[in-house]
Amino acid sequence: MIKGILDIGKQLVSSGDTKMFLENLAKPLNRKTDKQGRVQPQYVAVLNFVTKDTPTIEVQLDAVAKEITSRRFLWRGNAYGSSDQDSVTTNTVKYLLSDTLPTLAKRLPENGGGLKTRVQKVVDVFYVEREEGPKKRKNMRVLNTELEFLREAREAVKNNKSKDSRRGKGSRDKTKVTPLDDAVEVMKKYIAQQAGSSSQPASLKDIALYTVSIDGHLVCQDPIYHEYLENSIVKEQFKSAIEGTCHICGKRATLTWNTKTFQSSTLLKLQVVDKLGFASDLAPKLGFAKNYALCENCYRALLAGNAFIRRKLKSHLAGETVFIVPSVHVASAIPVGRLEKWGDYLREKFGAVTSFNGLQAFRLKAMEYADYEKPTGGYTLNFVIGAPQSSAFKAKCVLQDVPPSYLDEIVAKAIEVGELGNCLLGESSAWHLFLGTIYHLIPSPKAKRGGRPVVMNGPVLALLSSIIGKRSVTYEQLIPRFAELGRVYRYQRFDPVTIIRKPKKPEYVELEFCQAMLQCNLLVEYLRRLGILKGGNGMDGHLEKLQLEPKLGDFVREMKYDEPKAALFLLGTLVGEVGIAQYNKGAKNKPILNKVNFQAMAIPKLRRLANDVFERMRQLKLLSSGNETAYGVAKMLLDKHAESWPLTMQENVFYVLSGYAYVTHKVITADKKKKQVAGSGDEPNK
Repeated sequence: MIKGILDIGKQLVSSGDTKMFLENLAKPLNRKTDKQGRVQPQYVAVLNFVTKDTPTIEVQLDAVAKEITSRRFLWRGNAYGSSDQDSVTTNTVKYLLSDTLPTLAKRLPENGGGLKTRVQKVVDVFYVEREEGPKKRKNMRVLNTELEFLREAREAVKNNKSKDSRRGKGSRDKTKVTPLDDAVEVMKKYIAQQAGSSSQPASLKDIALYTVSIDGHLVCQDPIYHEYLENSIVKEQFKSAIEGTCHICGKRATLTWNTKTFQSSTLLKLQVVDKLGFASDLAPKLGFAKNYALCENCYRALLAGNAFIRRKLKSHLAGETVFIVPSVHVASAIPVGRLEKWGDYLREKFGAVTSFNGLQAFRLKAMEYADYEKPTGGYTLNFVIGAPQSSAFKAKCVLQDVPPSYLDEIVAKAIEVGELGNCLLGESSAWHLFLGTIYHLIPSPKAKRGGRPVVMNGPVLALLSSIIGKRSVTYEQLIPRFAELGRVYRYQRFDPVTIIRKPKKPEYVELEFCQAMLQCNLLVEYLRRLGILKGGNGMDGHLEKLQLEPKLGDFVREMKYDEPKAALFLLGTLVGEVGIAQYNKGAKNKPILNKVNFQAMAIPKLRRLANDVFERMRQLKLLSSGNETAYGVAKMLLDKHAESWPLTMQENVFYVLSGYAYVTHKVITADKKKKQVAGSGDEPNK
């Protein structure tokens, strides 16, 4: 997999251009949306330090334009841990008010043209020395908030503190307030004042990035700054280099094991690269030279390739990050000069697997992606599913060498089964089983990681990774989850207790319960058609001879039920008929469902349920010819197999609930259509 990152990176750095190399390392900006999902405007605040005449800082807003912005301003993220913050583009204005410019002034080369002089002048004019932090760090430079142009902002902050104090809100311990804290507060107020009065008014929450300009010249676009960054990112890592064989390309060269510039929470941090232990044979000075030593060419290529994957081939599924890493087997498989578009293609191709909306978006670009859709066999795809952590990317699952054409098969079968669902159950987007739908059918407790809910747990991960990686899925492992799903809806143990979403309105619970049970049946058929279902017997030929209502018979046959499953399904349809009649008579909780043990049911309980259902049908005058036929067939099949019953107690529950869902769903949707014709009808969750 690392070779795939390397191959992409080699093409990106092939020109040898410093600026292009740095642009390739740019980190994408996250889109900001409102509660309705609409994209909100974001800005880069350019802090222009005017050193001529009266010193001042002008605030200029530059609208964010997707990736163009992060590449133009060379946004790579902030330095990790205790490393010095020397990047003039940041998402945290605090750094620009303290360490960044003083550090840059010291480190820029003496022969660095006018940039070093200009930065030093800004430090001399705008910054003062302060003692900072709990250890009273000496000689720290902090923005001088006593400068005249900050007077209005300074007074506004002071007045706010005075008001808070009078209202009893001034609870912050003054002994812990540092000069930098004060500088940040004053500068934020100043930026807010300037941004609010600009030609395109904005608030602080609209500002995604901050960068520095000196007398109108953007520091991030200065060639000397580019050279400095390149040296800092690459050259300095080879100062303590050794001679040896590169662990990536196998060539003899000057090597480094220092990987501190590898971005945290990405693929290059899958390996432990900062804890030596026995990896260095107890010789810390050699670091990881024995295990992970790189030549400069590979170092550059890995940085660029990793940034490309983070920028272009990062997706999400069930709340987790998914990195898509091509493994190139034929060099010509990487489209020369069209890497960016190829990255979009691969990401959106995976998006087509995860949701119906993703499929529609991919289809809209069919003409754009026509060249990439041609089968070449020159590459396969690796999927790394996991979670970014503070200093590494924790991989939960790695799926290797998946042919791109298999993603097409996943989509094709999802559409195929969706059409089958439309035919058997009526038109609904609920029957299209994309990966983003499927995981909602696997209930499990919702955990938390760093305050964020974790959905991709063991059962969900096992199922989704099996589908993507074309691994076997065991039927016996699915059924207990399906039965548990029934209990979630019955007892309404939704989010946050489990990962199952709570319906938007209480009246939607019954419909969504029925949809979920029917989706589980379609999921079994979907896995069967993908060729990855292990277990789950096919249909008995004898079922063809049963005299069932046509649509009911079609469902039983298409789901490939054997006789015991068909018996329980038919029994479930009668439970549904009784429940509907009870509901219509005012028993909203459907007392017949109390006869169904949602935990597990053995054969004796099934027989008692059959007797109870028949008695309720007689009392409610539901013994039509169709219902009597269904009951007769169900009873006959139950008795036939009772002595050597092949199904588990949880299978018994699931197939009874499937029959219940089939009938109840048909009645609810028919009633809904009537209301829509009459001009009513809210839409439930799909």
